[in-house]
Amino acid sequence: MTPQRSQPKLLLFILFLTLSYTGKAHTNQSIDSATLIDNNYTISEVADKISNYNIKASLYISMGKTYNKTGAFAKAINSFYYALKITELQEDSSKLIPIYNLFAYSLNHLNRYNEAIVYSNKAEHLLSKYPDPEEQIVLQINLADYHCSINEMGLALSHLKNALKTANVSNNTNLKAELLESIGELYFQTDNLVTAAQYFRKALCLLEKQEEINPYKTTNLFFNIGNYYSKLNNKDSALYYYNKALFISEKNHFKDRTSNTLYELSKLYISNRDTAKAYDFLMQHINAQKILFHSTMSQQISQLHVQFNSKNKDNEILIQKATIKTQRLIRLLLITFLLSIILISTIIAVNYYRLKLLNTTLKNQNKEIVLQNKFIQEKSSKLQIANKQLLSSQQRIKKQKLKLEETSQKYLKANSSKDRFFDIIAHDLRSPFQSILGFSTLLYEGYNDLEDEKRKNYIKLIETSSQRVCTLIENLLSWSRSQNDRISLVKTRFCLKELIDEKIDLYKLASLKKKINIISTVQKATTIYGDKDMIKLAIRNIINNAIKFSHTGSRIDIYSESKSQNTTLFIKDYGIGMDATTIKNLFSLENSIRTCGTNGEKGTGLGLIISKEYIEKNEGTITVESTIGQGSTFIITLPTKENAIVLN
Repeated sequence: MTPQRSQPKLLLFILFLTLSYTGKAHTNQSIDSATLIDNNYTISEVADKISNYNIKASLYISMGKTYNKTGAFAKAINSFYYALKITELQEDSSKLIPIYNLFAYSLNHLNRYNEAIVYSNKAEHLLSKYPDPEEQIVLQINLADYHCSINEMGLALSHLKNALKTANVSNNTNLKAELLESIGELYFQTDNLVTAAQYFRKALCLLEKQEEINPYKTTNLFFNIGNYYSKLNNKDSALYYYNKALFISEKNHFKDRTSNTLYELSKLYISNRDTAKAYDFLMQHINAQKILFHSTMSQQISQLHVQFNSKNKDNEILIQKATIKTQRLIRLLLITFLLSIILISTIIAVNYYRLKLLNTTLKNQNKEIVLQNKFIQEKSSKLQIANKQLLSSQQRIKKQKLKLEETSQKYLKANSSKDRFFDIIAHDLRSPFQSILGFSTLLYEGYNDLEDEKRKNYIKLIETSSQRVCTLIENLLSWSRSQNDRISLVKTRFCLKELIDEKIDLYKLASLKKKINIISTVQKATTIYGDKDMIKLAIRNIINNAIKFSHTGSRIDIYSESKSQNTTLFIKDYGIGMDATTIKNLFSLENSIRTCGTNGEKGTGLGLIISKEYIEKNEGTITVESTIGQGSTFIITLPTKENAIVLN
């Protein structure tokens, strides 16, 4: 057998290791839950063997702090309970203060606020007798947590300010920065933005003065300042601080803060109508959430493994204890063997019975372990299902993003059309109405003094302006119905020549006025299939446009070409023509260019836009060929029968 240490030296050696390692657990965040649990088993074993109350209580406090570190607050409370019972046996009541504060901290994290306030009150009572600045700060923070939980923000602020007042005496810059930031957050929650900003800046100033800056605290502070500017709608400043927070959080792998910052950036770009960047940050947020979700699930699985390992640890301890008992019994049997064979047999029987019970216990525990293994497998299956659901949500968000972009484009187009619509009303209705009002006034006031020829001229001008208003209103109404899909198509097969001749007659006076000869060679046998009223309005607008931009004394040629499936109509003028830019924007309401006719005729361009929409609603096409100074040709292709295929 190997030589053993003497028991006092052994206990002091183990105590030194466990206390050192426990302190390490509070500073090194890379230690996992399993290591901390193993550490606590060592502390528990040492505590059982120590009779010194001070050391024993310190060990249980260290064990409770370790459980707090891993989030096992219920186990932490159990450890603090043992420490409390041991400390209560001593005469020094001041040692109860940190235990009461630790109780309040753990209970607050379990949302057991009513119990937490009881221990906070006890700590406050003792601190009035035994002042301790550090414990006073912890007490004020616990009280602030309690009042926040019951929505008493004013009292919470008061306690945090008391804590800050105490902390200002010390050189703990990190603590002061945390308190300043916490106060700022409370002011932010109560919409006291100016005061919140002041505290955030103070906290930032403290952190920046440190030689070693805490990245997580700095990230959180930049994020809060970004929220402040976002709430003030100061988007540039919000963007600046969000980006700083994102840079530090990504650099240091702070998954939760990275995810939240990406989401706020996405919302900020949506408010700026920058859908591309908003979508990019939203997708990054989703990916970060996915990583965070996997990390959380991994931690849960790790905790289950820790529980599983702790059960194994319990079993090992039971086996060790059983082995020790067995060895003692064997030694006892060897010593008493000479006394009585009967006594030895009795002892063996008793120990056999005990071992049987122990084996039964071990079997039951093994069954529990098997059940826990099944539970872990079920958790893994649920994780896979959750992953599939996450992928499905991602696809759904992608579709929603596309739909959002389509809606945004429709909104922009509708908004532009609305502006153009009001521009048309403002410019093109005002002029003819002014003419009508002006000449009507002249007629009314000077009717008896005017010559007949002049009166007729004024009446003719009023009639011309009224005709312009009527045509414009008819086009506006047609365009409005088209935009709102309130036009129902009634398609029939009809003669194209009759429609052309009707429109030539309609504009006979206008063409004679400019001495324009309109020549149609469309054959009587030429037919098309569509809504006659729509096509009639479209062709009327194109002929009107041709007359407007034709030179006085020129001509307009109208002819057609028929095929088995469709008929193409050509309306050719020899007027001023158009350049490529004008042709490109000819059928666009948003980008249409106002051009006066050869005799100064005014127009909105709305007639050609309606013509294009109506031709396309009838499954046709319309194109333009034009050269500056040589004229323009409008080419309209329409089906000749139902379900025909229109080819350009």
